[in-house]
Amino acid sequence: YTNIVSHLKGIKAFDKLSSNGSYEMICMGTRNNWERDMFRYFLNNPAVLSADISPLSQADVVGDFSKFSSDWNNKMSIIYSNSLDHAPDATSAFQNWLKILKSGGIMILGFVFGDEVTEADCSSFSKERVEAFFDSCSDVDLIKVCQEYDYSHYFLEKK
Repeated sequence: YTNIVSHLKGIKAFDKLSSNGSYEMICMGTRNNWERDMFRYFLNNPAVLSADISPLSQADVVGDFSKFSSDWNNKMSIIYSNSLDHAPDATSAFQNWLKILKSGGIMILGFVFGDEVTEADCSSFSKERVEAFFDSCSDVDLIKVCQEYDYSHYFLEKK
């Protein structure tokens, strides 16, 4: 996660968010809270939350990570997930995440391309389809793509 954090810290939108003092971040589909804990540590920010469907995960928010009440709208400055493939409807999950992301906020999505669809991984992605989807989204700008291990991480800024 140090690579993701270093890329995040190099983004102007992050500089703007972090210069305002506190900012809220949520990690979607965290299972064991590893991502939340790593971002809390590397960003030195206790306002990083986790969301997962399983009560066993001990996530801060337990429930369907693709659906949030309107109370969450425009609440998050940063959203991170490498679990979009777990959503039965990845496009709907993405659109709902945009609702809770503040204008000027950053969404970081990690993909492993070409994985098979399984019971746990409801969706499979190709690089071409992901990039075409982001190109077609009028609500976000693709800022950066970075590779970490098998994951391609896409950094998006909400307009």
